[in-house]
Amino acid sequence: MLVVTTNPFIEPAKDFAAMSGLLLIDRTGLIDWASRGKHLYDVLGIDPQAHRPAW
Repeated sequence: MLVVTTNPFIEPAKDFAAMSGLLLIDRTGLIDWASRGKHLYDVLGIDPQAHRPAW
């Protein structure tokens, strides 16, 4: 699940997200993704190969 906000995430929220498998995008990430055309995998800092379906 992806959580997007225009505000920064506080440390407890980041910790909770990490424990819960949530992906977070804050204002900076949102601008990079929506306005600058940065790929979502790059904004999230994740490996696209690790998140591909195995079909």
